[in-house]
Amino acid sequence: MSQHGRRRSYSPSTEPQSSSRHHFRRQSPSSITKARDVRAKPVTPVTPVNLPFQAQLLMKGDLEAYKPMFGLYLDIQKQLVLDELDEKELKGRWKRFVGRWNRGELAEGWYDPQTLRKAQSAANDPITPSQTSIPANSSQDDLIEDDDDDDGYGPALPSKSDQRIERARTLKQSGPSIPNIQDLELQR
Repeated sequence: MSQHGRRRSYSPSTEPQSSSRHHFRRQSPSSITKARDVRAKPVTPVTPVNLPFQAQLLMKGDLEAYKPMFGLYLDIQKQLVLDELDEKELKGRWKRFVGRWNRGELAEGWYDPQTLRKAQSAANDPITPSQTSIPANSSQDDLIEDDDDDDGYGPALPSKSDQRIERARTLKQSGPSIPNIQDLELQR
């Protein structure tokens, strides 16, 4: 007999499909893992966050509008200068800032529209940075100005940042030092 006359038996997996059997399309491995991934992640409902001062949620594209305030945030909270960051680090830090903003995790002062206006006006003024800089160790609460009417009575009390600066100065000056001209005049 010739080879063509013999009939081979097929294994069940390679047997030709008959019209009575259902044909199932085999899925690719990537579509199976995608389906598993979707099922594996529990869907958590997004609860809307009420931000202070009825502030709007931020998006990645809002960087240009909020850049002066973001620069102030980086300076105060992270002791970083916005202009010294490369593009990748800037985008990463902006993304984290947006997440914290949208979850309402920042101090209330950052949501105040006046903070944004002050940062924008400071960015537009040709004043030197040393005149407008805020000490790096100041807190977020220092961003909010008190509108108390007591300002006109007597000298202004030292702020928290002034006290911290003075404390740091005294720590640096502990121990003997070289006398200056004023010290020598006092000895006479």
